[in-house]
Amino acid sequence: MSNYDDIILADGPKVYLPLDDTSGTTAAALAGPSGTYGGSPTLGVSGPSNINSNGFSTDGADDYMGVTVPTLGSAQPQSWECWVDAGVEWNTTNVLRFLYGPSASNPGFGISGNVTGAVANEVGVVSDAFSGAIRRTYWTGSTVPDEGWRHVVFTYSGTQGQWEWYIDGVNATDSEWGFTKSQNDSGSLGMAGNEQWDLARQVAGPNFSAFDGLAALAVYDYQLSASQILQHYNVAPPALKTVTGSVTVRDGAILHLPLDDVGGSVADAAVGSDGTYSGSPGYRSSGPSDIIPYSFTSGTGNGLTTSSIAGLGRSQPQSWEIWINTGYDTSDLKRIISSENPTVASNHAHIAGGNTASGLTNEVMHIWSFNDNNDDSTYWDGSTVSDAWHHHVWTFNGVQGGWEWYIDGANATSQGFTKKQRDGGAGGLANNQNWQVPGYYGSFAGTYDFAAFSVYSRELTPTEIFVHYQLGLSLWATSYSPVVV
Repeated sequence: MSNYDDIILADGPKVYLPLDDTSGTTAAALAGPSGTYGGSPTLGVSGPSNINSNGFSTDGADDYMGVTVPTLGSAQPQSWECWVDAGVEWNTTNVLRFLYGPSASNPGFGISGNVTGAVANEVGVVSDAFSGAIRRTYWTGSTVPDEGWRHVVFTYSGTQGQWEWYIDGVNATDSEWGFTKSQNDSGSLGMAGNEQWDLARQVAGPNFSAFDGLAALAVYDYQLSASQILQHYNVAPPALKTVTGSVTVRDGAILHLPLDDVGGSVADAAVGSDGTYSGSPGYRSSGPSDIIPYSFTSGTGNGLTTSSIAGLGRSQPQSWEIWINTGYDTSDLKRIISSENPTVASNHAHIAGGNTASGLTNEVMHIWSFNDNNDDSTYWDGSTVSDAWHHHVWTFNGVQGGWEWYIDGANATSQGFTKKQRDGGAGGLANNQNWQVPGYYGSFAGTYDFAAFSVYSRELTPTEIFVHYQLGLSLWATSYSPVVV
């Protein structure tokens, strides 16, 4: 089993079919009953990620997969989850019959094209057929680009009409997708159980839909939370998308440097402006995981300088995220991020590990933002960080002293550290400045490995940080070890 399988099974599905079979007519189950492939689907197609590596495709003529889903009902909270590669844009004309029950009145889920014929301009739809009435909850007003594999989840609270549709971990009505949810006849009820449900086939007709890929079907007898859905998506980001595409871009980074360059002086940016390597850094060193496979190695005179980063400032909420292969304690000063220009007092700012500031003792991590000739500092002491790959995030809420430090997805204060302030604590880091890794006001200091550097002009939430960290949990390089507390 993959780590994705483990995550799904931990959330207790009534049915879970990986759909990664490579031969035969049986869709093997890891939870609930097995399914059956009908027609002549192509098995073993490339799946959504290197974690969820296989699926099956359908030709739109007679191919489908059917499975009996136990014990649901019109008032039963429930969730339906699958990975889908449609091969076309999801819109009002490209018909995609996604998942349907056996009734002639065709309860089920469509994800593209006016599949019910009764609602104009629908793209996504949930329809039920209890008591002979056909009720619908449907989504209009946007499209989903054809960019390969998508993660699809429909959830139901147990109350009529209260269906939600999630695409790639995000609610379809959120601004990223821009759909509007509407109801017909007060909206759809829950789906029936103890009946066969078919992927890519609508029983009446029958009507079939072509999909380039379908994988990992899971059905639950409760409503998955938004955080569970986001976690499921982020455990197995599509192979055609990088960690940047599946997480950092969606979460609004203003800069993302993968730091996986093969050579030269340009640090290629996936978001924002390119950075510049100085000296002779080590290119494509091993990264923290198979999902983040590469890093760069700094050294004396060797490091990274970003282009000017706009959207920051002393009172601007912000977040700084990076993977670093080293430990931190009170005995060894280790620079991490610093403003490049030390001659302008308002530019003075840095993030560093070890006992970095005069007048402080036993600090392990330190954020300093020089302002009005004060050494405004937020720092942490009381524990250590082991010498290995770790995910670090520093978030700022816009209020002086409002910094938090997260290590491997958890707040440092929950891992034995105590947060302290000097001169009211650090403010936000400066706007429109170049930043150096591992820098100290115009120079580079320290030999460490760095990977996947991101900056945000908002405060990431603890859930987002945990999901970013969790992305490669089952694929760590052998050097990984937990924080020592």
